[in-house]
Amino acid sequence: MSTIRYGLVGAGMMGQEHIRNVALLEGAEVAALADPDAGMRALAADLAGVPVRTLKERLRAQMAWSQIVRAKLRQEVRAGQDDLIAQMRRELGMSVVLI
Repeated sequence: MSTIRYGLVGAGMMGQEHIRNVALLEGAEVAALADPDAGMRALAADLAGVPVRTLKERLRAQMAWSQIVRAKLRQEVRAGQDDLIAQMRRELGMSVVLI
């Protein structure tokens, strides 16, 4: 049987209750969660056993990896703020402002 992977938007008290309920299901896991409150997001991530990474961190890591792969052809690897914003715009299909 394959595992059903859940993603939750909202990691407050109700989101954490959903995480506990998913943990009771055989063949189910919480694979991702999102919440604007860093404290609640960290608590829920710990409860679910998922790593806490922001979209910005994930995209920066993804860009760095692709640039490392391409580095065989270049001497230098860079992932600047402008590159990060452009990549986020491409992936999300919307305007992005980093604060």
